[in-house]
Amino acid sequence: MDKVIVSGLLLIASMAAAVITISIITPALGSDRDSITKSNRVATNFVGTGIEGLSAVVEDRNGAVISAWFKNVGSTDIRPVSAMDVFLLSGNRFSGTYIEFSSPPSAADSWSVLDPAGSTVWPRGETIHIQLVLNATPRATGVYIISLTTPNGVSGEIHFEHGAVPRPTLTPVPPGLSLSTSAATVNERGAGNSDTFTAVLESAPSSSVVLSVSSSDPGEVTASPTDLTFTVSNWSSPQTVTLTGVDDSTRDGRQNSNIIVSVVDVLSAGGYRSVGDSTLVAETLDNGCCP
Repeated sequence: MDKVIVSGLLLIASMAAAVITISIITPALGSDRDSITKSNRVATNFVGTGIEGLSAVVEDRNGAVISAWFKNVGSTDIRPVSAMDVFLLSGNRFSGTYIEFSSPPSAADSWSVLDPAGSTVWPRGETIHIQLVLNATPRATGVYIISLTTPNGVSGEIHFEHGAVPRPTLTPVPPGLSLSTSAATVNERGAGNSDTFTAVLESAPSSSVVLSVSSSDPGEVTASPTDLTFTVSNWSSPQTVTLTGVDDSTRDGRQNSNIIVSVVDVLSAGGYRSVGDSTLVAETLDNGCCP
């Protein structure tokens, strides 16, 4: 009898131990399975990610503003864009600077996305335009590297050269007058009785410039208006002059007159007092004179 009781107790104990073991192993297996699934996802995401550096442009003389373009050549979107790491390295990789993400960019050592602006996702197949804003200390000329790393550790690089930007040599434009044409034709009356031209200054004056417009033969052709005023703000905007043929009683066929545009010295300054006259030839056709 005692043996039967002992055997029963042993059987019960064995069953309890089995239940406990199963309850411990099952969650562990589930946890391992979740871990394996997550690892597979990470591995797949890593394999599907790819970026390619395309080009970089130094936008100022000191090398403090740099634009760079990278392309997502992988099969997955990259997100979040703000979690990417950007480094500016020397060409020999002996030194470098970590560039912080900032939108909008801060004053020094920050980067932001210019296109597509404000984007948080970098779609596959798309090119992203980033801008690096660095401290104002002039950078030495030479080769540099922009390294961009995605949140899952995939990197792309652009190698570019920063050289001294030559200062353009600007040749100042001397004061002068410009007319839109050197010749005009008007009839004494009827169709074609008037024609127009424009006058404009060739460089900015330091103060107002007044031009007079006159005809060498007002009996054949007149000009209106007879004076033009250019200022420091409208000097580059052409002003229109209308020429009108005068109907006289003389049958004189074709008559040429000079339309003279002159600087009115006493009313002008800004270096234009020494500018010579500009002239165009106005041809007046007599009534029924010419086909």
